[in-house]
Amino acid sequence: MNKSQQLAKNRRIKKTMKETVARHRKMVCKTYELKIDKSHLSEETARVLRLLFLEAKWFYNHLIAQGKVWNADYAIKTVLVRNKDKRLEPRELIHLSSQMRQEIIDRAKDNIKGLSVSKKKGCKVGALKFKSRINSIPLKQRGVTYRLKGNRIEIQNVKQPLKVRGIQQIPEGAELTSATLEQRNGDYFIHITTFQPKTHKQFPLKELAVDAGIEKQLTINNGIDVMEGAPITKKIRRLHRELARREETRGKNWLKTNLKLNREYDKITSKRRDIKNKVVSRIISTAKTVHLQGKLPTTEGRGHSMANGLQRTAFPPSPHRNARIRLQGSCPPANWSFLRAGRGLFLLAKAPQWPY
Repeated sequence: MNKSQQLAKNRRIKKTMKETVARHRKMVCKTYELKIDKSHLSEETARVLRLLFLEAKWFYNHLIAQGKVWNADYAIKTVLVRNKDKRLEPRELIHLSSQMRQEIIDRAKDNIKGLSVSKKKGCKVGALKFKSRINSIPLKQRGVTYRLKGNRIEIQNVKQPLKVRGIQQIPEGAELTSATLEQRNGDYFIHITTFQPKTHKQFPLKELAVDAGIEKQLTINNGIDVMEGAPITKKIRRLHRELARREETRGKNWLKTNLKLNREYDKITSKRRDIKNKVVSRIISTAKTVHLQGKLPTTEGRGHSMANGLQRTAFPPSPHRNARIRLQGSCPPANWSFLRAGRGLFLLAKAPQWPY
């Protein structure tokens, strides 16, 4: 390809990107998490996935060590890695594709820009540090770095198509864009970004008021009392005791126990996120405007019981970032009667008439 052909190709790409950005501005961006089914992975595929994240760590640390992030070459095939004897030795990048390397370079640039912004605000910052672990790899181009075929996904340089769970979440007609491959507590996940046409919602109610508490996590003025929570389990307490006993040696058993503990905490986090998403989705789809108290409960100056209540709840003491949720000094005290609903699974009733 000569210079004129390359310039013409660049102009086509630039034009397509402008059209895509203009189209996406009129759409809604949503991300869906799919879990890779490890029971269907062959030994070779599991090894390739481990090496993929390992090579990503090698490449990122090589960028930091060279100090040439802005002029980095994504086409290199060999990087220098410090082994257990503290000596540098060359390692080949076999499974990490060029587009993955480009995105890792862009991440390093974004990290430098973030440090620059923090420094201008007066924060004390240093240089980028080496990473002992990379937990996510960007897959920026659908059809090249990844492909969806039914309930399976194909990743570049991974021969076996990977079976995923949760593909039914993505609605028909959604435009798939970039994705991210993530490893978390021994499992693998795919986060796919989509753009969907905007829909005009019809809200049954004009306004709702919500009061946050400890004993009753949410109290809504239409007669609903949300009682929810995902407390710490006995298994987590037992794993903490095992981890404390193995703290001195920190051997393989300590690592296995730590992994089990992280998995249990991940389950609780998923439960709390699910409760929060269901409750918030029901509230904001029922009323056009939601009034929330300005000061939410905190543990400052309170006892252990209140701290435990905030620990097990799915609603942390911070306001929800939604344009239709307004913070108020206090909610209107009128016609409040409470109906208990377990785990956030409830049906909103008709709100009483308020003089607004």
